Amino acid sequence: MTSTTITVGTADLRQALTAVLPHAGKDKDLPEYSRVRLTVDREHVTVSATDRITMALAIVSIWEDAAHEPCVVELLPEDAKKLLTVFKAGKADQGDPEYRLRLDIDAERLTVTDCSGMDMGIDGRSLRIPRLPTGDVLGVVAGTIALAHDGQAALLLDMSVSGEKLARFKTAATTYESLVSVEARGERMVLIRCGESFLGLMLSRKLDEDDIKRAREHARSWSERLPDILAAGKVEQGDVADQERYRHAVELVVTTQFGSASMVQRRLGIGYARARALIERMEEDGIVGPTKVGGGTRDVLVSADGLSGLLEKLGITP
Repeated sequence: MTSTTITVGTADLRQALTAVLPHAGKDKDLPEYSRVRLTVDREHVTVSATDRITMALAIVSIWEDAAHEPCVVELLPEDAKKLLTVFKAGKADQGDPEYRLRLDIDAERLTVTDCSGMDMGIDGRSLRIPRLPTGDVLGVVAGTIALAHDGQAALLLDMSVSGEKLARFKTAATTYESLVSVEARGERMVLIRCGESFLGLMLSRKLDEDDIKRAREHARSWSERLPDILAAGKVEQGDVADQERYRHAVELVVTTQFGSASMVQRRLGIGYARARALIERMEEDGIVGPTKVGGGTRDVLVSADGLSGLLEKLGITP
């Protein structure tokens, strides 16, 4: 093959490799999946990997080239990690990147050279990585993800995914500092989208009859538990809210020395029935007197100076 030379942003390439690496295969019996593929086209380098359960690809922009030809390079995960160790950069640049790497690809190796420039404190360090024979298995990643991306949305019915497999996509979310979009596609496929530069695909496991039975039993158990959990939460939240409202009502009545449900209703913006209940509770606590014959405001039995002591005694201090 003729040699190819291109220049990419250091941060851009680092992001792509970091996000894709968790999806490279680790099964020693399937070494053809223990690769990271770099596909060079006219405008981008696409980084991809799969272990047959999850797939990932990320886009790296090409900034400079010498009329290069499209080509494919496959690396061992260890070599990709070595590249990440050797070449560092600041946060991802917006627009034209300051930190750049030149990729020289020939028949035997990929040579990565830092070409950011002396003004960036770069010494032109270089890393040579042997090229592996290009296999067929990683060639399906982009096509499979494209079919899923353009396919019809589906419902996630009778499907399950591994927590470990799902966690792999956390790396992409962290690397690209973006939310992860999760969409069902086709038969037992989950499409993962993260920002504008990363796409992933996860194959789910179809549940057998025993799995479905257990899932339904778990669903029934949760249906039985949740009402009590929600009720308990509402009671606790209600108690806190009621105590807070009662404290405000007591402060209002004692400081104004005006024991009126109508006044409490207006000042606290609550219904009359609730305001009257608060006044009756104050009567039980010895704060106001009983209802007078013919109506009217109740006597307030605690002076304004005694408010702090009263609140402490009632256990409703702010």
